[in-house]
Amino acid sequence: MAGLIEQLQAEALDSTKPIADLLRKALVVAKKLGISDFENWISAELNGYRDIENIPPYREVSGVLKGYDPSVGWIPAMAMDEKLANALGKRKIKESISNLESLVKQSDNGYVIIQYPSKIENFLMKIGSYEAKPGLFVGVNTIEGVLDTVRNMVLMWALKLEQEGIIGEGMNFSKKEQEKAANNTSIHIGNFQGIIGNANNSIVTQNLTMTVQKGDFDSLSEFLVKNGISEEDIGELKGAIESDPIPQSKTLGEHVGAWFGKMVSKAASGIWKLGVDVATNLLASAIWAFYGIR
Repeated sequence: MAGLIEQLQAEALDSTKPIADLLRKALVVAKKLGISDFENWISAELNGYRDIENIPPYREVSGVLKGYDPSVGWIPAMAMDEKLANALGKRKIKESISNLESLVKQSDNGYVIIQYPSKIENFLMKIGSYEAKPGLFVGVNTIEGVLDTVRNMVLMWALKLEQEGIIGEGMNFSKKEQEKAANNTSIHIGNFQGIIGNANNSIVTQNLTMTVQKGDFDSLSEFLVKNGISEEDIGELKGAIESDPIPQSKTLGEHVGAWFGKMVSKAASGIWKLGVDVATNLLASAIWAFYGIR
């Protein structure tokens, strides 16, 4: 019986093998060899990414923004600032590998539809002239490119393990092979940055550990300052909060909603050095914490 590494190589070369199955076998290898960074990456690919900041660059896709109206179906996106529209036409996709594979199989028109996070979805529906649920139409070939990148990643890793003398016998690795894995940095995720990007928690993720207190505008202001929001914009937010009634659910008031849209537009234009997804998540989390709505 071939060792785990040879099995992994053979399955990575077999384009008919589901990538989810390939990743499960790779997870066994990473777990048995104690390669925790690869284990974390594989787990994220299998289960989907929880935080937008941790999604690797190869999972950023571009498409066409449309809205779904139950009465007429998918329709062109509402008119909006061109820079904002272009920014919203790009997404880092969280979906698990198996979900992406299913989307490709189910597509019958050359496109797959990627849903937006609820915070962005609510924002888009609020600024639109109709209540159409937004979706990003992405070419099937683009999603297939993501799948191929993951397959190639596993293949390159398996080849590198063999090159370093880590082969395995049956479903096991010798103590010597385990020691090699523990002491050999060339088989860790940092050496594959060109493909998968940084899989570690970002500063933004750490900042999302909220310090904003309910009803305390000073704590909200301090949080926003630390994340690059100007004093002028914070002053406008204070006025907007004072003008709107206190929300009882996650629905922004008229003035705070307008301020929110302005800030997302700034992120899209590059004025505020955060991507649209990150900016939307950060601002929404801060505002809901201020209102005491979780």
